[in-house]
Amino acid sequence: MAGDAEWEVEEEGEVEKLESDVREMCKKISEYRQTTLTDPLPSLKPLTISAEAEVPLVLLGTEEQECGQRKIQLHETVSRNAANIPILVKRMRECVEEGIHKLDSLNRRTIPPAFRKKPRIIIP
Repeated sequence: MAGDAEWEVEEEGEVEKLESDVREMCKKISEYRQTTLTDPLPSLKPLTISAEAEVPLVLLGTEEQECGQRKIQLHETVSRNAANIPILVKRMRECVEEGIHKLDSLNRRTIPPAFRKKPRIIIP
C-alpha cells in the first residue's frame, strides 16, 4: 500500500508538470498568433472590384499582369483557330476529292461506290 501511495504522488507530480507545460505552450502559441498572424492577414484580403470601375493594370502585381496577358493571348489564339476551322474543313474535302479522283483515274483498282457518293438513308 505504501508503494501505491508513492506511485500516486509521483503521477500527480507528473500530471501537474504536464499541465503547467501545456499552459506555457498555450501562452506561447497565443503570443505567436497575435504577433505574426495579424500582419499578413490584411494583405490576404481579396481585392473587391466592381464591374463598372476600371482598374489600370499598374495596380496589379506582375504575376497578375502576366496572367492577364496570357489570358488575352489565349483568347486571341482560340478565336483565330475557330475562325480558320471552316477553311480547314474545305481544304480537307478538296484533298480527299482530289485523292479519290487520282485513284479513279489510275483505273488500276476499283473504288467502292461508298467512297464516291454520299450514303443514302432509306426510311421504311
